[in-house]
Amino acid sequence: MGATIVGMDTWVWATGDTPKEVQVTATAGSTTATITATASRLTLQPKDGTATCTGFGIPWTEENDAKGTDCLIVFNRSSAHFKDSVTPVDVKVSYAIEFTASDGATGTMDTHTTSTTTTIPVAEIQTIIVQPTDEP
Repeated sequence: MGATIVGMDTWVWATGDTPKEVQVTATAGSTTATITATASRLTLQPKDGTATCTGFGIPWTEENDAKGTDCLIVFNRSSAHFKDSVTPVDVKVSYAIEFTASDGATGTMDTHTTSTTTTIPVAEIQTIIVQPTDEP
């Protein structure tokens, strides 16, 4: 697990464990229906910070750093005051749901949202500035 520093842009992204699309087909009598759930939104809520996500994030690499990402968190304070010294982040993935049936019926269903909580260690950097003197 990576760590971050207070006040720095922290790249976050959905991993391969997050399905982008899920499809199921069922038959009742002579009608077969297929329901497709497509990931439509990633929402992050850090306990001590702010998140901005317009997509599902891009894994950080030196090459991607110049391109930027669509999902960032900026933490306001270190995670020292949290259990196990990690900051909880609530994660929600919303899915848009559509269906088609062999009898010609099509449509959309209510959005379904899954949720979990992950943690990120957040450190703090402090410095002391000393004025130089002319004395040896």
